[in-house]
Amino acid sequence: MTTAKQEAEREYQQAQVALDRVAKEADRALFTLATSSNDAPVHPIPPPPWNGIITSMPDDVLLPSLPSSDRIKDLGNRLETHNYVILDGFLGEDPSFNLRRDVEALYRASRAHEDGDLPSPPQKEDTLSPPAFAAMDTARFRLGELAGGKTGRNLRYQMAHVRGDYVLWLDEQDAWCPSSVRLVLRQLDRLILERLSQMNHELLMSALLRKKAMVTCYPGENQARYTRHCDNPNSNGRKLTAILYLNPDYESSQGGQLRLELNGDNGVVDIEPRMDRLVLFYSDRRVPHQVLPCHSRDRFALTLWYLDYDEFFNAQVFGASGQDETQEHTRIEKEMKGFEAAKDAPS
Repeated sequence: MTTAKQEAEREYQQAQVALDRVAKEADRALFTLATSSNDAPVHPIPPPPWNGIITSMPDDVLLPSLPSSDRIKDLGNRLETHNYVILDGFLGEDPSFNLRRDVEALYRASRAHEDGDLPSPPQKEDTLSPPAFAAMDTARFRLGELAGGKTGRNLRYQMAHVRGDYVLWLDEQDAWCPSSVRLVLRQLDRLILERLSQMNHELLMSALLRKKAMVTCYPGENQARYTRHCDNPNSNGRKLTAILYLNPDYESSQGGQLRLELNGDNGVVDIEPRMDRLVLFYSDRRVPHQVLPCHSRDRFALTLWYLDYDEFFNAQVFGASGQDETQEHTRIEKEMKGFEAAKDAPS
């Protein structure tokens, strides 16, 4: 390739990046206009975040070391070419076991509350404080929900044979949020927002932001599973899915593998939910996935979604029209009937 051609391609790429930025600025101006009236469907949107800035917080000295720059660069490249990547030993032994202990304690207390039993006080070695259990009406695992539409505010429903996990949403600002959860949220932000976002072109072009964490338990006694789906089938804003598994002494016979269906030569990939294993993949239709049925043991994980700022707020502002909600309601009702028909069909 001649030097002149290389220079022309470089200039074209730079111009394309500049064009994309102008388009995003125009969209953001529309967001501001759409949310400036009194009858706006959402509150005025915050400014876009700045990713790739390495920050230092007082408690960062307590965090485990991150992968090297070369390793993070490799993760970014593999994510770009394969649409998913696996990182084992993300937190290290002690932090990951502390996280598992705290998550399981919240789950057991929540289920005991549902059964009408008062949760036991935390044991001396447990890091959960009594207020965590006193707030069980708020901090309660519930059967996972389906649908919600582009905005997340549409019709939602539950079908245990389709999605059998129990879910708790956690925010580091919650008074009862365990310190072990705060630690992993900060560590994931350090990896993804501050570093990986600079090593992957697609993430670099997205102003990423994070919402609450989702902690899940798939009960082994129920053969819990989650049928094939995409995390972002309708431009709801989810860009990157991050799942940290919390299952010590895992064996394949226990089930609960994450099955990714990838395009091209990659085919189907089954990922075992082993302790302290972090899996990252694009949230859109490039990576349909499912959780295979669990056997004998409960399966725990913590999931985060990193959102594309522009796509997310576009969905929140412009995806909330009455016509859109009506169409989405009809689609969801059809989806529910399909699930019921599949359940009743002879095997």
